[in-house]
Amino acid sequence: MPNFRWTISERAAAGLAALLLCAGVRAAEADGGEAWRAEASLEAWLYGDAYRLTSPAPLPQKQYHAEGRLDLTLRRDALRVELAPRLNWLRACPPSGADCRSDGQASLNQGYFSLASGGEQLAAGREKFSWGPANFRSPSNPFYFDSGRTNPLADTPGIDLARWTHSAGAWRLTSAYVSDTRTLPQPRQRDTVLFKLDRQDDDSLASLVFSQARSQRLGPFLGAFAQYTPDDAWLLYGEASAQRREAATAARWLAGASYTSAAGRVWSAEYLFNGDNGAATLQADPAALRGRHYLWASVQSNPQELERYWRLEWTRNQDDRSQGWMLYGERRLLPRLSGFAMLILGEGGAGSELGGAYRSGVTLGLKLFLF
Repeated sequence: MPNFRWTISERAAAGLAALLLCAGVRAAEADGGEAWRAEASLEAWLYGDAYRLTSPAPLPQKQYHAEGRLDLTLRRDALRVELAPRLNWLRACPPSGADCRSDGQASLNQGYFSLASGGEQLAAGREKFSWGPANFRSPSNPFYFDSGRTNPLADTPGIDLARWTHSAGAWRLTSAYVSDTRTLPQPRQRDTVLFKLDRQDDDSLASLVFSQARSQRLGPFLGAFAQYTPDDAWLLYGEASAQRREAATAARWLAGASYTSAAGRVWSAEYLFNGDNGAATLQADPAALRGRHYLWASVQSNPQELERYWRLEWTRNQDDRSQGWMLYGERRLLPRLSGFAMLILGEGGAGSELGGAYRSGVTLGLKLFLF
């Protein structure tokens, strides 16, 4: 009999929360207050993966996914409420085809409120707390080093926090307390204090980031990023960070550029130096980058085009000389239905990062836009 498991993660009663919010909307309207404004979208994703494995590790050869993604926004005066509940079902099968395992989960990807007044903003709940222009990795962020921008199927969750932002002219100061990052891959961070200072001008943006996790044996995290747009087509950017781990200081930095053509096609290229790839990091997060020097490049069609979209990405580990390719395409089939396909290729010797686990993989799926 196939194995099956269904779990509901903490704070995942998003449906109940939505009902309570709707009740609050009606109560507010009954009191004669300004009506709430609501925006909602619901998508159903159905897709499957198949891989040509080269590693003896116990990896799935085939996977089947079903996902429900609801995004709900409520606004009233200066108050904004965001809810993003998720339903996920996964069936994974090893190369033998026997002992397939099924796993279902209900979770809250994001769920927070924000209150803005003048140059002040207060937010609390579960929010995606990412920034910076980089795609391959984001060294300036202590939580979202991999923000999922290179994966077209990613649905990156938020983290549990409370933050306050003060804006004055071109300057913006954000103070945040992050209680937990349990929704993200390891290592898990708790009780983290963060300060972020931004300076934004017409053609540039620069930020400094400081954070300290109270419950971990880590030194303070120091990060920064900057971006510059010399004209409408070009974007130049860089990110960097340093943090003391164990007896050494780990440094990361990234430099990149992107060019947008008149037709909306976007070309991007990045170089990453990853100084945090020690044994302790890999033990805490097996999916962490194993090399120190990486090249990444991509070209994509106009992201604003509704009928079709495609993206080609290339990644190279300069240390073990392995490389990977990803080709993604999506096309609207009906007004509320799209089909998509993704092909990934890995090249490298045994034990290499980008070619040691599989040679190729293919994903086929459908997106149904319910509303």
